[in-house]
Amino acid sequence: MTAQRTLPKGQTPARLNARGIDFSDYQKIDYRINRRGEDAVEVCRSLAAHLDDVARDKLSTGHLLSACQLSYKAAALYRISHYGLLRFDDEKEALYQTELKIFARALELDKRFTAERVEVPYQQGKLAGWLMKPVHAGNDIPVIIATGGITGFKEEVHYVITHFLARGMAVLNIDGPGQGESFYQHGITLEPESENAHGVIIDYLLQRQDVGNTIGVYGLCMGGLLVARTAVVHHDKVAACVSMGGGYELVNPVKEHPGFNDIFSYRGGLPIGDMPAYLSRFSMDTLSATVECPLLIIHNRPDFLIPSSNVKRIYEEAASTDKQQVYFRGAEHNAHNENAEACALVADWFADRLLHGGKTEVPAVNKMQQPELTSD
Repeated sequence: MTAQRTLPKGQTPARLNARGIDFSDYQKIDYRINRRGEDAVEVCRSLAAHLDDVARDKLSTGHLLSACQLSYKAAALYRISHYGLLRFDDEKEALYQTELKIFARALELDKRFTAERVEVPYQQGKLAGWLMKPVHAGNDIPVIIATGGITGFKEEVHYVITHFLARGMAVLNIDGPGQGESFYQHGITLEPESENAHGVIIDYLLQRQDVGNTIGVYGLCMGGLLVARTAVVHHDKVAACVSMGGGYELVNPVKEHPGFNDIFSYRGGLPIGDMPAYLSRFSMDTLSATVECPLLIIHNRPDFLIPSSNVKRIYEEAASTDKQQVYFRGAEHNAHNENAEACALVADWFADRLLHGGKTEVPAVNKMQQPELTSD
């Protein structure tokens, strides 16, 4: 008999709510898994399938906004259903492909922006993503490259980047090496030297005629480290960088959470025995320079996955004259517990620098749980 699978620890209530899961659906998930002892994968799949049925019914009757909103929710639940499945077996593939199909439908129905499916050739495969622009955007619009983490890919990052779109910036929300479609469909394994793939992505954007040459980079979790590396190596092409929940290095976080060894091994296509040397390459200190462009770091204090003292080194070593770090109180990760404030902060910060060419201090607006601010 197959053992009951539980909801992964990384899927906290705050994260679920911040990334497309209604609190009411979280309550159903919690009750059915923890009270009734049901299998987590099947619970999330069944809830997702129900919402997908409702979404398709709304679509058939011409209620396009409802169909769009419900499709996003169904796709998010499918994402959670396979989140804890490491290997891309038949079960995970079926759930993942269904998620992608429903997510693409939601994007097509969403009238707030345009979404173009893109595949950027890289190595022997392609990096898959969505180039999204506000409606009626001009051809000189700034564009932000968005990068997820080791377990959260473009469909999860979507719930952050919509804030960038709402402020008039374009976004290339893309799976990098070892992430999502680029890994599962095209076999591109995870690379510590993220600047290689990002360099190809940047050049792809620069040769397009429908977006401008002003490029920002945004990274969530591990992506925060990856985009910081990219900002250093491609300092002549990156106009601003945000690291949200990232780190300076990943050796120590993985030591504290050894379960990640299996994930890095699988996504990197390497045996477990190679992990010490491999993980040591996920670090800023393998570069000879530091971040020069405008830099914003957002983190939790305490952060249960990557300590704030880890990512703080990126800020301390950065040569930028426009750098800020914001620490939200609460034992979470990626500021999930203060999602609305954190997303608004990042979006406004990008807008000030990419759209308006200015520098503004980040205000502390949360009086009950005021973030700690540091800027130069």
